[in-house]
Amino acid sequence: MLWFISFILLFIFNLCDKAYSLSIEKCPSNRFKCEKIMSFYKEFNFQPIWNEKRIETLKYLVKNSKYEGLNSKEYEINISNSTIENELNLTNTLIKLAYHTYYGRVNPSKVFERWDFPRKKDRVLKVLSDLIKQDKLEEFFEALSPIYKDYKTLKEYLRLYYEIESRDDGDRIELKNKLKPGDIHPLISKIRKRLYLTGYLDSYTESNLYDEKLEKAIKKFQELHNLESDSIIGKATIKALNMRIKDRILKIRINLEKYRWLPENLEDKYIWINIPSFELDLYESGQILMHSRIVVGKKYKEDFRPTPLLFSEIKQIVINPDWHIPYNIAVKDILPKIKKNPEYLINDKIKVFLNNEEVDPLKIDWTGIDEKNFNFKLVQKAGKKNALGKIKFHMPNNFDIYLHDTPQRKLFLHKVRTFSSGCIRVEKAYHLALLLIENNNKKELNEKKLKEALNSEQTVYINLKNSIPVYILYFTNIIKNSELYFLEDIYEYDKMIAKYLLN
Repeated sequence: MLWFISFILLFIFNLCDKAYSLSIEKCPSNRFKCEKIMSFYKEFNFQPIWNEKRIETLKYLVKNSKYEGLNSKEYEINISNSTIENELNLTNTLIKLAYHTYYGRVNPSKVFERWDFPRKKDRVLKVLSDLIKQDKLEEFFEALSPIYKDYKTLKEYLRLYYEIESRDDGDRIELKNKLKPGDIHPLISKIRKRLYLTGYLDSYTESNLYDEKLEKAIKKFQELHNLESDSIIGKATIKALNMRIKDRILKIRINLEKYRWLPENLEDKYIWINIPSFELDLYESGQILMHSRIVVGKKYKEDFRPTPLLFSEIKQIVINPDWHIPYNIAVKDILPKIKKNPEYLINDKIKVFLNNEEVDPLKIDWTGIDEKNFNFKLVQKAGKKNALGKIKFHMPNNFDIYLHDTPQRKLFLHKVRTFSSGCIRVEKAYHLALLLIENNNKKELNEKKLKEALNSEQTVYINLKNSIPVYILYFTNIIKNSELYFLEDIYEYDKMIAKYLLN
């Protein structure tokens, strides 16, 4: 008799198990991520995974997703009377939150035309199943969030700004004239309050005197907003002061999102380029080997030539490179100069080719040449006037851009350095080349040989034994010495990301 009862119970269990499995297979794809759900439940033999403890943990994760820069309202949990419906709802929410945490809410390839990064390996469902099997679902964010140190620091600032958001009065500071140390003005008190609220002043008084303590705070504020640290409160400083806390929160969320687009781990040695801060850093074993100012692509609406965001590798260094002038630069920049003075080409050592044969530029009637009939190839020969300077760092990519030296050294003195046509000009090109060549481990390539090559006008190609990864990025929040910087959205990419992030 007992064996018969056992058989009946086992039959009922298997029947229920099969019914549950079939219910999962009938998952309505218009509401749920059914393909992901099916793959996920295979890890559990299509058995229910949710109990009271796990549901409470999921609620906790959803609530705290805002501190990861996500919108917690997007992951609202709906509990119904249907067991299967609840199972699907909870699992769908978990998977959605997991993928947003790991890959980001926004697909960058759909936002930017000039974007080229490899997509990191999908390990999301495996991580989720491991966390549940090990009863460690509370470690969800640690397991799926970016591991970068600056990402974690940025999250701490996000939490801080959420805490002070309610204290933001939202009043704008309207200042017609500039203020300098020693001035007395009724708006000084308001400026003090704003700096105190955002942590640039450690105490607040209603004094209207621009004193030494306020000057120190203003200089720090200007530095952390990539402004001239001159202590003068002018238009740019007031604009930064008027940035509301809710807007700072959004900017931090946008930049946390950008970290999710990156690889899980970076190589031991690599180049990190950030466009809005106009900086290049060469890293090795987590330490900065060298730092350099850079010039990036133009930001102007009437002449927009942004530097693309991409991953590549420097495989070759060219000493004394010729510059094969791209068509767009030739017709937009060079052609107007030629029309004013055809001898410009000769003076700047630019050769003209038609059908792969060199032609005399002085025998061409340039007055009738425009963008439609410009069939020439322009090549600037190596020399002091060459736009690429003395060094070119070649890295294969879909946009034909590269790093290079420049004879226009004065451009590095500007705070905002958007002067190129997309390529990146490196202030310390020689130092970078030397460090990369040292990494090449070839006896014939040393500092003496490099200097000899640079002092000549002979073009020398150096193929690197160990290619150097390059990451060209766009962070408008950066961390330096644990301080948070707010940088100008020079290409207005943050506005584009915000539209996707908030919808």
